[in-house]
Amino acid sequence: MARESDNPRKGAALSGFLEDLKRKQQLRREAMFQDNGVGSLLDGYNKKDVPRISSFFLSQNNQVGLRSRLDFLLGHSMMGRSEDKRRALLSNIFLYELDDEGTFNGFVCTTIIIYLIHKF
Repeated sequence: MARESDNPRKGAALSGFLEDLKRKQQLRREAMFQDNGVGSLLDGYNKKDVPRISSFFLSQNNQVGLRSRLDFLLGHSMMGRSEDKRRALLSNIFLYELDDEGTFNGFVCTTIIIYLIHKF
C-alpha cells in the first residue's frame, strides 16, 4: 500500500525544482526589465476613467450597453472573484441604504448586496 509520503508531488526534489523555476523566472523578468504592474491593479484604467467608461456603455442606449455597464461597475467595485459576478442572478441583487453614513454631493450611501448560491 502506498503511503502519502511516497507521493512524488510532495517530495523535496519537486519543491526545490519549483522554487528554482520561480527564481529563474523572476531573474529573467528583471533582466528584461519586465513591468511588474502588468496584470495587476495598476494595469488598465484608473479612477478618473471610471465615469467615462460607464458613460460610454450608457450611451449605447440598448440592452447590451446596460448589461455591459452593470458588468463593468460590478467588476470595478466588487470584492470577489469574476466567476461570482458571472453566477449572480439579477433577482439576487439588492440595494441597501446604509444608515448614518451621511451624503456625498447630495447622494446617499447605498450598497449593492449580491446573494450568491454556490453549487458544489
